Amino acid sequence: MKLEIINLINLLEQMVEGGGKVPFSNKITIDKDEALSILSEMRSALPSDIKAAQDVVDEKQKIIMGAQKNANDIIADAEAQRDAMVEEHKITQIATEQAQETIENAQRKAKELRNGAKGYVDNMLREFEEYLSDKVKELRDNRQSLK
Repeated sequence: MKLEIINLINLLEQMVEGGGKVPFSNKITIDKDEALSILSEMRSALPSDIKAAQDVVDEKQKIIMGAQKNANDIIADAEAQRDAMVEEHKITQIATEQAQETIENAQRKAKELRNGAKGYVDNMLREFEEYLSDKVKELRDNRQSLK
């Protein structure tokens, strides 16, 4: 996921790395207006990056809802099969056992799907959070070096 803010951070980093050295110090000179312009663009780009994170959350909801629908469909099918087999006592007993097993399998599978979806989305959000945290730290470090 390549976000606009990354490009702006890279541009600011290049500006800092390419700045003129101040003799006898670890300081550099950069074009103030250009740096402020990049920072302004970063502020503007941030909402779109946050929207990208929201899209990840929305996708998580879709995955969970799809897993729940799939589970409900499987359960409904299992119950329909059970009801159709209620003709004879022995067939009824076998059907009840099979339907219960199918329901348990469906519930287990639905739980696995939900857990997998939650884990996947949680991992994506954690990575995105770490990425944003790193970039905010870099931004702060860069701003601090400008002072």
